[in-house]
Amino acid sequence: MKFDVIVVGAGTAGCLAAKTAAEAGLKVGIIERKTQEDIGDKICGDALGEHHVKSVKLPDPPVDVIDAKIEGIKIYSPDLETIFTVRHEDFSGYLLDRKRFGQWLLRMALDAGANLFDATLCLEPIISNGAAIGVTAKNLRTGRVERFIAKVVVDASGFSAVIRRKLPRDMNVENEVSNDDVEACYREIRQLKNGVESKYCEIYLNQDVTPGGYAWLFYKGRSRVNAGLGVCMRKGFPNPRSQFYRHVINKPIFEGSTILSAGAWYDPTRRPLDNMVGNGVIITGDAACLVNPIHG
Repeated sequence: MKFDVIVVGAGTAGCLAAKTAAEAGLKVGIIERKTQEDIGDKICGDALGEHHVKSVKLPDPPVDVIDAKIEGIKIYSPDLETIFTVRHEDFSGYLLDRKRFGQWLLRMALDAGANLFDATLCLEPIISNGAAIGVTAKNLRTGRVERFIAKVVVDASGFSAVIRRKLPRDMNVENEVSNDDVEACYREIRQLKNGVESKYCEIYLNQDVTPGGYAWLFYKGRSRVNAGLGVCMRKGFPNPRSQFYRHVINKPIFEGSTILSAGAWYDPTRRPLDNMVGNGVIITGDAACLVNPIHG
């Protein structure tokens, strides 16, 4: 199959890349290992500043995508004695239903004309004469390996960076990211027994508990909270799930709470890649380390 642009990954960066290219009149294919109905279901803090939506000229998210609105952030010192509040009259944000948010972005990309190949695992880039000219991918339903030829390949495959890791060295793209620049994160969404509502996201700094990272409590409305933490993966780093149960879940608000969802994943928190383009390839999103290293 031939396309102008092949986008690997239907996350936030991938869907926006596909939408933008399709709106420009290009023939776009999206390769995604998840099934279409599972796109958007991922481990995430679920918080998003409204200014980010406006900066990429998206419409306001639909009502069913937003779990709660936030007015600012409270940052707690290790002894909890000092609280730094980040708030501005022009600032507002959302706590998202992450799956519905992902589906909303996907729908816009498909409505713009992009073609989705779901349940399809990208295996590697196709390189010819020093340029990326497509990818090989495995259909997870049939087991068939197919070639997707394109003028441009966009690696939006997230932390896995399935294209970036296999690019030729002479493209001068960093293939690997040091563990010192990666956060191991664990997160749960819990239903609280006693309702706690807040218009502020809470971030807790403590290098003994979360070395190189922080813990968070983000209130999602209807007595639900997104709670988690991240730790830097440098040598000897503590298990994030163990730290969560040792230092976060013991807070009084969690007494009698129940788990709605739980999971772990990785977050690159460093400067962006020095080079995010090569001949025939563009790298974006987590694959390009575009996460803000200050707040993740």
